[in-house]
This record gives sequence, C-alpha cells and structure tokens, in this order.
Amino acid sequence: MNYFELFNIKVTYNIDKAELTQKYYMLSMDNHPDKYTLSAAAAQDDALIKSTRINEGYKVLKDDHKRLKYLLQLFGVNFEEGKETVPQSFLMEMMDINEKIMELQIEPDEDRLNELKSDIKSLDDRLFEEVSPLFIKFEKVKPLISDLKPLKDYYLKKQYLNNLLNNLKNG
Repeated sequence: MNYFELFNIKVTYNIDKAELTQKYYMLSMDNHPDKYTLSAAAAQDDALIKSTRINEGYKVLKDDHKRLKYLLQLFGVNFEEGKETVPQSFLMEMMDINEKIMELQIEPDEDRLNELKSDIKSLDDRLFEEVSPLFIKFEKVKPLISDLKPLKDYYLKKQYLNNLLNNLKNG
C-alpha cells in the first residue's frame, strides 16, 4: 500500500493539504498505539507499525518536495543517493548565484542577502512554472515516461536551490 492509498487520496502532486491533515488525524486516532495497551502483543506491534507508517506518509505527502520525489519513485524513477546531478545548463545558471554567495561570505550585507534570497525564490518559481503543466496533466492521465525526466530534473534543481537557501540561513 502506498501513502496515497493509506490516506485514500488521489495519486497526484496537487493534493488538498487540509484534507490530508484531516485524514491524518483520523487515522492517527484510530491507530494510535495507546488504544492497544491492553491488547495482545501482536496487536500492539501492528498498531505501532501502522502508526509509524501513518506518520511517515504524512511527512512525505504534506511536503511538496518530498511528495514529488515519492511520486516519481511510484512511477518508476530511481534516485541513486550521491550520484544524482543537475543538468549542466542549470549549473551554468547557478554560477552567478554562487559568486554572490561567496561575496556575502567575505563581506556580509543583509540587503544583498535578502536580494539573493529573492532571486533564488524567483528562479524557483520560474522552474515550477515550466513543469506545472505536467502536474496538471497527471490529474487526467498516468504520466508518460517522457514526462518523468523533466520532473526528475525539476526535483534535482529544486533540491539544489533548497541547499543554497539552507546554506544562506546557516552561513
């Protein structure tokens, strides 16, 4: 059973997060291990496993980025940890942003930092706009293999941008 089946929601990127949360609370209450404290050990173990799966599923489905990766994996796209790379053309685009980050590390400036964060957010929005028709298409039909490559690339680019933003927050 996949997480979409677990929460009885449509397999899609564009989910109703309020509905997801409502179903999460219902499933959590129905399957909470504390309800099974007087049950047999097997029933307690089963409740713990179900509760863990519900929590894991909720974490994945409520987060757009994690949900995208999960969807890609459901459709057969594999991710090799540490071996995935963003397209070279994207890295070329990132050169300017990386230079600005290095300049900020040498000479911190709050205004330039905020401007850089805004630039990254704008780039992120543009990248999403490029692939959003594919998400809408999935609402109607199962994705084609040819549709999955641009979505995997988007996922990897988004991961790169998230890492940049995290480095800016922590640096």
